Amino acid sequence: MIDIKTVFVFSTILTLFNWIVMAMLWVPYRRRFAGINHWMLGYTFISTGMLVILFRIVLSEFFLFLFGNLLIVFGIFLLHTGLERFVEKPRTRIHNFIFLATFTTIHAYYSFVSPSLRLLSICVSAMIVIIFVQSAWLMLVRVKKPIHSGMLHYGVISGAFSLINAIQIVMVLIYRPGKEFYRIGEWNSWVQIANQIGLIALTFSLFLMVSRRLSVELETVILFRKQAEEKIKSLLQEKELLLKEVHHRIRNNMSTIMGLLSLQSGTLNNSEAKMALKEAQNRVQSMLVLYDKLFLSSDFQNVSTKQYFETLIDEIIKNFSNSNIVSVKYEIEDVMLSAKTIFDLGIIINELITNTMKHAFVGKEQGKISASLSADEGHATITIQDDGIELPESVSFENPAAGFGFKLVSMLVNQLDGSIQIDRGNGTKFTIKFNIET
Repeated sequence: MIDIKTVFVFSTILTLFNWIVMAMLWVPYRRRFAGINHWMLGYTFISTGMLVILFRIVLSEFFLFLFGNLLIVFGIFLLHTGLERFVEKPRTRIHNFIFLATFTTIHAYYSFVSPSLRLLSICVSAMIVIIFVQSAWLMLVRVKKPIHSGMLHYGVISGAFSLINAIQIVMVLIYRPGKEFYRIGEWNSWVQIANQIGLIALTFSLFLMVSRRLSVELETVILFRKQAEEKIKSLLQEKELLLKEVHHRIRNNMSTIMGLLSLQSGTLNNSEAKMALKEAQNRVQSMLVLYDKLFLSSDFQNVSTKQYFETLIDEIIKNFSNSNIVSVKYEIEDVMLSAKTIFDLGIIINELITNTMKHAFVGKEQGKISASLSADEGHATITIQDDGIELPESVSFENPAAGFGFKLVSMLVNQLDGSIQIDRGNGTKFTIKFNIET
């Protein structure tokens, strides 16, 4: 025969173990999920109730049995309340408070007024059945996907608890227990063992529920990120298509302008007018080259000086009839400059190279142009030098009578907060110094 007292001692130890396990769950997730605080308090009530019933030596048995059972029932009720909050199905259950009040009254009556261990056992088991039937209904019916599949086990365990305590009621009705709690029959020992197995399964089920909830949240986050990534990818593809279309139209417009300038130049007999149109065409071309570099680059804000300046100078020189006698030497460091700065520098270089090609190599069989750019500690220096005819002393950037091209250069250098210097001797050398934006 199984000793109910021994069963109760081990049940109490296992209940305390369940409390420790729940504390391990409560500590990391108490602020993350609603209801876990109720679970922790519920397990505390159940563990305290088991200890009160076990250690009945100091006070009367019925007094301790009363408070022990009340703590256990209230603990189970807190588990159910926490469960509703955890699955986000909270309800104002006034009937549960009525049941608890009725249970407390009946339990007190059969503990002090008309002591009856038989009726106390029926009262406790009936209240446990009522609570666990609600928990089973909540988990098996009310909870919807996607977390429903991860919580079926709790509903099944709750149903099993209800069945065990219903059997307890039937057994108490069939076999009348004596007045001593620890001598109420072997069948009650099996019921206590079944209840304890159920409590262990319940604790494990709560762990699985939290794990499932974390898994669902992770899946939701991953799904959201995938959707966001797909949307961003779609927007980027749309942006690329729009940029290509805009680029195509701008290129066509610039090419059209250059073509119109070239056609207009061909209808003129005045050499100065033709040269003016040619210079305007070169200025548009410098902008077109910059635009191509920006579009082909992954960085729309900055441009490589080496790629841009070398391509620009080559394109400018090609437009002159004496381009076949001119060689170019490049010593350009690869520096990333902002589009605004590079635009101004492109116009400046266009004017200087155009001036060199027009005047420096007149009557010469060959010529040489050197272009360099160096940068150091936030400052940059550009030099354009030729070995042709020197620029006359009367021509300078400070001279109000200077041509439009030199006036444009002077204005753009000032915009860069820089300086430009002309050196004469074995040709002409232009030196431009400016600050690099960081």
